[in-house]
Amino acid sequence: MHTTHRTACAALTLVLLAGLVAPATAQAIKIGVFDPARVSEQVADARELQASLVEMREAKQAAISVKEQDLNGLRQRLAEQALSLSPDKRTAMEIDIQRLVIEVNSLKDVATQELQLEFAAAEARFNDKLRSVVEQYGRDQGFALILDATAVAWASTAIDVTVPIVDQYNRMFPLAPEAAAPGGSN
Repeated sequence: MHTTHRTACAALTLVLLAGLVAPATAQAIKIGVFDPARVSEQVADARELQASLVEMREAKQAAISVKEQDLNGLRQRLAEQALSLSPDKRTAMEIDIQRLVIEVNSLKDVATQELQLEFAAAEARFNDKLRSVVEQYGRDQGFALILDATAVAWASTAIDVTVPIVDQYNRMFPLAPEAAAPGGSN
């Protein structure tokens, strides 16, 4: 039994030594992490896309504001003239107010849905581009794995590749000259 114990200890020692020697001789696996939110904040076409979504939202809000002003004006007119209006005129104004309320609410709903659709489509396009950038960067730089930093509990800043991915993204998807320079001049 004593010999069996010695043999087991020797075998365990060999296994442990083999485990220590193998990683030293094997090629190191290159792993990186990146922050997709930082990438989306820093790449040029994402900023341009964000600006176009803000512009779209503001245009829709302006159209809604015009209708809301019309509605508020009609309500104010009804309040000011309520005592002097005939019942039929009063009822007609109340119906007009209700129609405008429906129209304003409809405009808001449509604007919200259109903005959500546009945002989802833009996000999908950006994610497709980002995925291709990360894949290309990983292949070019010899990475075995590049992870989304938000899905990792902890990672050393030494393996953060966000900045090189931003640079790679801007090289792969440069802005058109007129979009890159305000006013169309360089």
